[in-house]
Amino acid sequence: MKKNERPHIMKDRPWQQVLKIRNPHDSEWTLLKVAGSRSAATLSGIKNDIDREKAVLETLRGLAVPNVIRLPRSVLKRMIKNGTFHFLATEFFPWKDCSDRKFNLEQALGIWFFVIEQMCAFRRKDILYYDMKYEHVLVSDDLTQARLIDFDRCFLVDPSNEYDMLLLGCSLPLVPLELVEKGSGTESAIVYQVGMLLGALLFKEFTNPIVHSTSFRSLMSKVLTNSKDVAVLLEQCVSIQPEDRPQTLEVLYGAILRFNISAKTIGIWSQLRKPFIRELNKLKFVDPSRLSVALRSA
Repeated sequence: MKKNERPHIMKDRPWQQVLKIRNPHDSEWTLLKVAGSRSAATLSGIKNDIDREKAVLETLRGLAVPNVIRLPRSVLKRMIKNGTFHFLATEFFPWKDCSDRKFNLEQALGIWFFVIEQMCAFRRKDILYYDMKYEHVLVSDDLTQARLIDFDRCFLVDPSNEYDMLLLGCSLPLVPLELVEKGSGTESAIVYQVGMLLGALLFKEFTNPIVHSTSFRSLMSKVLTNSKDVAVLLEQCVSIQPEDRPQTLEVLYGAILRFNISAKTIGIWSQLRKPFIRELNKLKFVDPSRLSVALRSA
């Protein structure tokens, strides 16, 4: 970091800031999460959260997540002179999140299939990420690169299949009813969030609770006229009844593999997954370009 260059504040919360700084090793921009408290108990909780997020990102290395960056302590001390703090530095990506973008159907589906595959890959590594929303999906302008960000809401898979997913400040329809009412749910609650992502990519008003509750089918018919299989799956994903949804990310991934997907959508999905092919192959995922050929020749 240049001596007189000030960090850029990206997020500012009472106990946490997210800063954009220069990495002194390569002069590249880096995201730095800084969290602290004067309370010893709160500080201990912050350390546990930072350590857990760092461990999750290390476990998911090779997939569409930011790499953890190691910064010299001298850089951290220069910015924070007083108090006790904990830090997490990760890659910075200069792309807009999907809340600022407009996509046509083929583009939205290409991004959605990519996200489903990545979420399923996390699951195969025993990580459940339960804060999926379009603000956490970064995509380059030319639709060739993408990353998922903000991994502070993750946990290791529990055989009980019941998880504490309390999401403060969230309400219907962004999270399913069971999370609003009791703060816990099964993996199908994450399937719901992934379904909501496609709705938001296609039409931003989908996230309006009134629209969601009264005009779901009319919204589907506007955009998904020629993609009835997708419309049916999406309706299942965002069902208010947990038992009506695909119960796991694996089931959701298996469902999209049976679709007859357009060449343009396949192209976008294939391009976005390209940097992660080695890890996806290790986890035994299907190459979508080969899948489309098999479907069309059937």
